[in-house]
Amino acid sequence: MTLTVRWVVLLFAMVIVPSVSAQSVVGIGDPLLPSAGNPGYDVLHYTIDLNILSVETGEMTAVTEIELMPTTVLRRFNLDFSSLDISALSVNGAPADFAFARGELTITPASPLAVGETVAVRIEYQGTPRQSVNPIIGVGGYTVYDDGIYVAGQPNSAASFIPVNDHPRDKATYDITLTVPEPYLAVSNGVLESETDNGDTTTYAYVMNDPMASYLITLAVGEFDVYPQTGPGDLPMRTYIPPDADASVAGAFKRQGEMIEYFETLFGPYPFESSGGIVVDNPRMGFALETQAMPIYSLGIVESAGELVVAHELAHQWYGNSVSVESWDDIWLNEGFASYAEALWVEYVDGGAAFRGYLRDFYMTARRSRVLPGAPSLRTLFDGAIYHRGALTLHALRLRVGDEVFFDILRTYSDEFRYGNAATDDFIGVAETVSGEDLTALFDAWLFGELPSPASLGL
Repeated sequence: MTLTVRWVVLLFAMVIVPSVSAQSVVGIGDPLLPSAGNPGYDVLHYTIDLNILSVETGEMTAVTEIELMPTTVLRRFNLDFSSLDISALSVNGAPADFAFARGELTITPASPLAVGETVAVRIEYQGTPRQSVNPIIGVGGYTVYDDGIYVAGQPNSAASFIPVNDHPRDKATYDITLTVPEPYLAVSNGVLESETDNGDTTTYAYVMNDPMASYLITLAVGEFDVYPQTGPGDLPMRTYIPPDADASVAGAFKRQGEMIEYFETLFGPYPFESSGGIVVDNPRMGFALETQAMPIYSLGIVESAGELVVAHELAHQWYGNSVSVESWDDIWLNEGFASYAEALWVEYVDGGAAFRGYLRDFYMTARRSRVLPGAPSLRTLFDGAIYHRGALTLHALRLRVGDEVFFDILRTYSDEFRYGNAATDDFIGVAETVSGEDLTALFDAWLFGELPSPASLGL
């Protein structure tokens, strides 16, 4: 996300595998969002089929099929889901009991689910999804606005319109099919596999073959101009922009291919099969979010930040999307990295003086905040220090170990945790292994201590 105004081993011996009663254990174990996600199983794949009946209201009918594997015997299990009207629910083809309570869908299958078996859950539902609202971290999720529909939100979003295990530790692959009325287009994550004209409606089928955290799913329905591009290695890229947007908006995305090529030299191979972006014209919201392989932006933020916001969200494809947080208190690993990538792009385009000026602005943000990037609260999850002091932490590391070792650290980290999850200690471990140095004092100072002086950064 851009700062704006605004993760069975079976021992063949005397092993007792406990069973889980879903309502007694809710939450995957995140210290900041204790109710987010659910334990006891690993989702392998989601197949989502949405029929948008009205773009004006957002009303839809839907089928979500979930392929999961229990990691403990499940007599009941939970999914995160808003209370839409479920018309049918089955587990392995047999009807199952279910109940809603406080954003949790509890499912009781006809018989307990065994460890290691592949389970098929099918949920048919309909209604008009609503935005998720948190009094501390704001609104997100399925949003209907004047000219269309979009999905975006962090740290939660997907549960507003699909039943899901809504935490980055449980990544899965996705098939997403969207049927929308003419003349609207529908966009989602991944490769566009097919586009079918049904007469009054059009069906778009997207495939995300790489593991994706649930908050990174997006969709957008509206009228767009489509700008196809080709990235390095014939990477397909598609950018969707409102038809009456100023030409400068399309211009902000002009160098996406060059950005990917440059970032690959710093971070390693681009991790997904496609790239692009979606711009939505909702004047009531100013945001950008790194939704996987297809970041989504409000028109206003692209108009004000230009290609720098594109660089930020593109860098998240490595740091945030491919390598995702283990828990939300590790969020500086997302935002500090993407913010530093902005500065690296400035250095690449405009040179060292502009780069240092950009970092001085980051330092001013850090100096005004009392938030420690390594220890945020839920309330300070998106504080400027998470972004900018997090970025300065990386610059301090770069100065300490030198450019060659620093970028080797970044590439090793993105490779070692590719398509998985990492915590702050994981990154520090990589940095110390690659550099051969004890970096405890450096990370303690920049992530957890009193802000060091700008002179320590040569600023």
